[in-house]
Amino acid sequence: MSTPDLADALEDRAALVASRAASRRFAEQHRLGAAWRWADTALVGLETADAEQVARRATLLLEDSAWVRALLAPMMRALDGDRWFEPPWRVQRDGPRLGAVIYEHPALTITGTLLTHIPGAAPTARLVVPGRLSVVRYQRGSGRVLLWRTEAAGPDFAAASAPPIVPIGAVALRDGLVRRIDGRTHAQAIEGAERDLVMLTATIHAGAAPFAREYDRASGKLLRVATLDHAAARAQLLLGFLRAAGRTEAAPAFAAATEAPAYFLRWAAMREWLALDARAALPRLRAMTEDANAEVRQAARTMLPTVEAMLECRD
Repeated sequence: MSTPDLADALEDRAALVASRAASRRFAEQHRLGAAWRWADTALVGLETADAEQVARRATLLLEDSAWVRALLAPMMRALDGDRWFEPPWRVQRDGPRLGAVIYEHPALTITGTLLTHIPGAAPTARLVVPGRLSVVRYQRGSGRVLLWRTEAAGPDFAAASAPPIVPIGAVALRDGLVRRIDGRTHAQAIEGAERDLVMLTATIHAGAAPFAREYDRASGKLLRVATLDHAAARAQLLLGFLRAAGRTEAAPAFAAATEAPAYFLRWAAMREWLALDARAALPRLRAMTEDANAEVRQAARTMLPTVEAMLECRD
């Protein structure tokens, strides 16, 4: 390495060390800043409120351009002045979409998103119904939002017979537009943008659907679902571990899980329980032939004769 190269490397290292220290100080001050305190005050008392109440308050917050400037300006200044600066946010990149969690509250989460404009990009072929009510501010926007709607996912939801998603119109985008989208029944796609888009999205925690759904845009047919119930997903994994470990004394845990609100967990628990101790699970399996969910009912009715015949052979 030549002397100038060494000098440049040492200079970069010194700048990096200084930037890390500055980033730590910024992170420590971030939650104490005016914008965060402002939002905390605007959302006070909403910790256990329903989705509509939270959405109304979130709309007022995002319509306040002074608050938006107070939230974003310090970060923009830090980024402009230091190429090594690390924002104190959880950041996720998905192709042209860069998102970061910029404010968190028990009732909602606000994310900032930069959607890079790609001239000539093909329209999205998949539509996502995310499962939660949200309020979006298009801080910098162009083009239009295309909208689709499907039915809400109730307790008797069955993927095989799920109703299709259908187009219902479009909304023209402009800087500062604030709008609500019910992600429990709606999907959207942004098209026709002429520049990068910047959005702030308040995602409401209360009143969520049991899962997110993905549809094929061309046919409107459901492609797949993903649970939004993280506790149920973890319970499913733990029940699998108990079954693999042969823990027959954990029968009460399996029984309780077969009555969980999440229909996928109810059947997953029964499946694991049958593999662990079919005789103990049999009474609950019989009861599940009248489950509220059609897929669970069908699975239980199909499995019941097999389990009964197997136990008769053992006797």
